[in-house]
Amino acid sequence: MLNELKVTQITIPLPFRLDHVHCFLAEGEKGWTIIDAGLNNKTTRDLWNPIIEKHDITDIIITHYHPDHFGYAGALQQLTDADIWMTEVDENAGTTYWEADSLNLLKENYKACGMEEDVAVALSSDESGFMPQVKPYPTVNHHLEEGMKLHFGKYEYEVIFTPGHSDGLISLYNKEKSVLFSTDHILPRISPNISYWFKGFSNPLEEFFNSLKK
Repeated sequence: MLNELKVTQITIPLPFRLDHVHCFLAEGEKGWTIIDAGLNNKTTRDLWNPIIEKHDITDIIITHYHPDHFGYAGALQQLTDADIWMTEVDENAGTTYWEADSLNLLKENYKACGMEEDVAVALSSDESGFMPQVKPYPTVNHHLEEGMKLHFGKYEYEVIFTPGHSDGLISLYNKEKSVLFSTDHILPRISPNISYWFKGFSNPLEEFFNSLKK
């Protein structure tokens, strides 16, 4: 199917139980476009380096702010001088969440919910481990908006807001061929992580179900 769309899937290993993330590469209107970037680590760098040497990357679409999609975006932008496309809500989350004040507040919120001190510290420490893997932050040049059309490979896709997994998650839909890049909104064998992070939507699970109906 991807060959018919003239899209290449780039699978990047992750050092977690969920052990990979799919990114995508295709020609856009001005040059080549990447969808999502991976973590900023050696594995990701080693995968992208030969690709960006052979392709003129002009645009990078980030579907949401989670580290495995957003983390290498800033470094990739610096290497390619590409424009970054992202929703405004997830740009704000991605450039503020992995900071000391934010992670300390997360720990205090965990404790306020009744977690033991050691558990709250362990969970917030897990999050702080991502700090070097999401920096440098990208400069977002264009905010993705509902209904926006993007040319990617052979076809044009409509931006659809599908919050739940993150407040600003987007999917991409081509009506002509009934093709949906569902990103982390719909996964093949598992449901996406729907978590409450003490900011943004008060009921992300409700948002997720509403997005499924959409």
